[in-house]
This record gives sequence, C-alpha cells and structure tokens, in this order.
Amino acid sequence: MRRLLLMSVAGLALVGSAAVAQLSTTHGGKGVLAAAYTGPGDIVSGASAWYGLRCYNAAKAGASQAINIRRASDNATQDIGLTASCNLDVATATTFCNATTCFVTEFYDETGNARHATQATAAKQPQLIFNCINTTLPCAKFVGASAQSLTATISTINQPFSISTVEIRTSTTTENDVIGNNANTTFGFGGANLVLAWGGNGGAGITTAAATDNAWHAVSAVYNGASMKLVPDNNTTSNASGGSSAFTTPLNIGVYSGSTNPFTGELGEIGVWPSGFSAGNITSICHNQFTYWATSVSC
Repeated sequence: MRRLLLMSVAGLALVGSAAVAQLSTTHGGKGVLAAAYTGPGDIVSGASAWYGLRCYNAAKAGASQAINIRRASDNATQDIGLTASCNLDVATATTFCNATTCFVTEFYDETGNARHATQATAAKQPQLIFNCINTTLPCAKFVGASAQSLTATISTINQPFSISTVEIRTSTTTENDVIGNNANTTFGFGGANLVLAWGGNGGAGITTAAATDNAWHAVSAVYNGASMKLVPDNNTTSNASGGSSAFTTPLNIGVYSGSTNPFTGELGEIGVWPSGFSAGNITSICHNQFTYWATSVSC
C-alpha cells in the first residue's frame, strides 16, 4: 500500500505545475486529479502581448498579477492575480471592491514580455464587472463616450501577425475599435452586427464579417496582405486586399488612436501574435475560448 501511494504521488509530480494539477476531495474524500488547464498560449505560444482575465497559459497558474484595479471610494489600488485553477482571483477583488466600484488601471502582459497596458486617467479606465459573462465570469467594461482605453509600448510586429479576442459590443452600430495603433491597423466592430479588421490599405483594406451585436464572440484575425482573414466564431471571411501595415507602438485597447472609434462593450481577453495563425490554430483557439467563456456560438 505504501509503495502504491508513493507511485501515485510521483505520478502526480510528473504532471507538473504547468498543467495545473490539483487534488479534489469531493469524491468520497479521495483525491482526484483535476483536468489540466489549457490557455491560448498553450495552443499557439510566443504571443507578443496578451491581456486577459484568465491565464494566458497553464504556467501562469497562481500568478500574482493579471490586472491592477482602483476602487472609486478612496482611489486605492491593488494587483489582482490568478488562482491555481487559472481563473481571475475574483474573491480577492470582491473583498477589495466591497460596497464600491472598481476600475482597471492596468492589464498585465501575461506573456512575460512586460508590455503592460495602462491607463492613468480615472475617467478613461474600464470598469471591472464580476458577473459579466453568463453571470459568472468577470470582464472589463468599456464606455465609448468616455473613450476608455489602455495603452502599451510594443516592438514593431510586421505581417503576418494574428489577433485573437473574446468580446461583445453592447451599444452603438458605428465603428468600435477593440485594439489598434496609430499606424493604420485596427480590429474590432464595424457597422451593425459586424466585426472588422483593417490592415492599412485605405478603405479597400477593411474586412468585415457577420457577428451579432449584444452577444459574446470569439474572434481571430490573420493580417497577411492579400491573404488577410477575419474569423468570428470560426467562420472565415477573407479579403484579397487587406493592407500590409505593421502593428506598431502604441498598442491601444479600446480605441484606434487617442479617442478615435472608441469601444462600447466588454472584453474577456485579447492578444497579438507575431505569426499568421493556421486554420487549425484558429479552430483550436476558438474552441478553447468558447469552452472557457461560453461565447454565444460554438466553434
């Protein structure tokens, strides 16, 4: 019996922290190995920058910094990390925000590249909502009228590159840019019930695809000139003249530039990869996002 126990413990050690191995005592008091967590960074590694309210990859389990929040009552701030299960530490955030409203001052870049996205102006900080997605998961809520946004400094990312996000537009049917820079690259929402990607080739570079407003979507885009793809919920739309602009600093979350085309809606995660996703990458990330966030359309 002692030998079997030692073998079981050794086997669990082999799983490693990167797989977020956990023991549960909910089954008759016996330890049960939990399913390993998988994040978008486990599917396609090497993102240039990634921001979200869960783990980028399994190795981030238990990390102390995912976001920094400010409470309205006294403007105190606190870092909020990730649990061993790779969820945002909502318990700590809820205690800190008790009887007041909290806002996101910083999205920490979970890739390890330290390209953190910040906002020092209180009125432009998105609100942290605790029961946002299907009443159980948190999100960052952006109000376009206040041009709420966060900005990071990044290195130039030449095409091909890819963007992936979980998002919802909750108001307005004009262009809402969820991420952009000051050099003709945007990604977000177009007209009513449309998502949008623009690679910087004038009006001809704009690609749109159907995505119902007021519903959560897992959306990826591959910026690769004539091979540009925009993929909401794993439904691909291609554009033969998508533009060839690089993604350059600054990286803006919630606007294109300054207060241009501000986003009115909510965000669960967003990242930029310095490579073009394959069709398999897109499907796998979309399914991973759908499984975690319960977006409105299955991948």
